[in-house]
Amino acid sequence: MEIFWRNKQFDPNILVNVNLNNSVESLANTLTLLKYYTANFQTQLPGTTDIGLLHLDSQSIKNKLSPTPKTLQDEVEKIVPKVTKERTMLVLEWL
Repeated sequence: MEIFWRNKQFDPNILVNVNLNNSVESLANTLTLLKYYTANFQTQLPGTTDIGLLHLDSQSIKNKLSPTPKTLQDEVEKIVPKVTKERTMLVLEWL
């Protein structure tokens, strides 16, 4: 739940901020972390859980948690090329 909450608080526009130190490294690390979360949610979250005499169906929770990191990863991958192109055009105009 903590990972899900942190993912909901994440703003992908932070990664393309001009004042960000080590922007390439930050982007690579963020994408790696989101890919890890996606794989982790797919493999580590059980669909059903046995709790003593009870059989808990957690498939609906898994379905709600799993798409979050993948969605964020898609957003970041969409934003970065656009911002890179805009910055390249600014540099070309300046030259």
